[in-house]
Amino acid sequence: MAINSYFIYSKFENKIFLTLYNISNTGKIPICFIKISSLKLLFHYALKTLFTQRHTKNF
Repeated sequence: MAINSYFIYSKFENKIFLTLYNISNTGKIPICFIKISSLKLLFHYALKTLFTQRHTKNF
């Protein structure tokens, strides 16, 4: 089964949140909710996600 996932970035009360969504036939399903404290970590997660998606297309 192919997994299409992406992060939604949002700021709330000076905290940065990343939500990992899975796209399926039924629509958007949030799978994972990560609170991070800095933009440095945001870029770390973004790069990690891009790298992971590039190399793991199927589960």
